[in-house]
Amino acid sequence: MPFMMPADENRQIELMPELMRAVVFEKDNPNYPLHVDRTVRHVLSRWENWGSFAVLDELCGADGLRDSFFPEIPSIAMLGEQFGSSDVLNLEVEWLGTDGAQVTITYHKDAHVRMVAERNESLRLAAEKRAAEYPPLADVISEYRKLGRQSWTPAVEPGDPSERMSSRYFGLPWMPHDAVWPVNEQGVPLAFVMQINIADLPSAMRSRLGNEGMVAMFYDVDVEWDPDYTQPEDYEIAAVFHRYDTALDGDIRKGRKLEGKLQRIASWRAATDYPDLEDVTAGSEIGIEVQKFMIDTGFEPGDTGYRRRGMPPAEDDVPNYIRRAEDLWGADACDAEAAADCIDMFCAAGDKLGGWPAWDGGRRWPENEGRKMALFYQIDVMDPIWEGFAFWRGDERAHIFFDEKDTHVFRLAWDRGNGY
Repeated sequence: MPFMMPADENRQIELMPELMRAVVFEKDNPNYPLHVDRTVRHVLSRWENWGSFAVLDELCGADGLRDSFFPEIPSIAMLGEQFGSSDVLNLEVEWLGTDGAQVTITYHKDAHVRMVAERNESLRLAAEKRAAEYPPLADVISEYRKLGRQSWTPAVEPGDPSERMSSRYFGLPWMPHDAVWPVNEQGVPLAFVMQINIADLPSAMRSRLGNEGMVAMFYDVDVEWDPDYTQPEDYEIAAVFHRYDTALDGDIRKGRKLEGKLQRIASWRAATDYPDLEDVTAGSEIGIEVQKFMIDTGFEPGDTGYRRRGMPPAEDDVPNYIRRAEDLWGADACDAEAAADCIDMFCAAGDKLGGWPAWDGGRRWPENEGRKMALFYQIDVMDPIWEGFAFWRGDERAHIFFDEKDTHVFRLAWDRGNGY
């Protein structure tokens, strides 16, 4: 609700303890010793310190001043004993415009000495706990770095319908002359989605797939299908893959196509991809001590989720990472340079070839004949490649897996199909 008038004296007395708690929560880092001076000044910003400003606006009736060009908001000062604090001598609020404020808290001398001693003891006990239970941050990062896998982001450009063998999104597929266009159980033709020419892939992925062939993806866009993937071999049956022998005679085949914009994959941009926490804690590729630590604490060495290759980190990613590290390892555990390096070890969102799946709805690696399948391609319908196209089920992300023992087997699974 808007606060058009300053709070009355009784309400100010009620709000001061709330302001104290909000300011201390937002501005005091418990991983560091307390300030040596018993008078502490906190500068607050409306855009960063929402909890404090929720109280400040009511205290001073700031909403009633928003139409003023140069509002004069009166300062507020109150003795700690007035609002029931035996530790605080005095609290003052001085506004810096309508979107900033300085809150000055002066503690009683004896209270400050006690609080400093309590903080120091807390830091000592925390350091002992870390030394006994946590591997060093450097060891965690070193183990995580070992999990990096090659991945490639498609660089696309407008496609030419006459280019028969190019890897592309939408348009029409190349097919051998004797190949049959796939249909669903009712005999309705499936829609062509994309094709990948294995010969055009980077060598590391090309060799895993036998160096040659065309992988074409079709989809039954008419099916009402809301799968619940419960078994290891469950997958999206509406997606159909054919691997064609490019040594055979063939040509562009007319058939059912989608409304997406024809885009040719002109090149592949290489990067190192890292797993998200679900894969790290479920696998066996890292040391037991580090893995147990990550399971117990939920600490993610890198940044995962919705960041695509080429996107810079968010403005507050580095300070947030530093704070997360300090919450576990204490003050000065991680500097800005190390935090930025760690944040760049991430599991990329967006369309990509190879790497690790960026799970959006829960980890699930499909199997074929009891074998764990490998990630071939990640489809992210929030990627600009799919702009303007309403995809199959409206979900955000899907993964195409392949069987490295039988490289003709490809399967798609929606990331939100398992119970979402």
